[in-house]
Amino acid sequence: MAELTGSSRIDAVSGNHRLVTETVTIAADGDTWRPGMGSVDQVLITPQTATAGQFVGATRSGGTVTFKVEGGTPVLRVTAIGAG
Repeated sequence: MAELTGSSRIDAVSGNHRLVTETVTIAADGDTWRPGMGSVDQVLITPQTATAGQFVGATRSGGTVTFKVEGGTPVLRVTAIGAG
């Protein structure tokens, strides 16, 4: 379990919401990503590699997203929508 560093970051604002998009490589179950906002309301995930099939899901708590994987090292394009 480790905190991930993303690449190809895009920051945007839509109304009262911030949107942060990055590409992350998940190394292990329980890896976390902090997009830099106070709270994450929604997470949108797009697989970027064939091993992304081993991605099971994600949970959010406050400003942190935690990933669930079953082996492999999936590369995902992740968008967080939230406040602050």
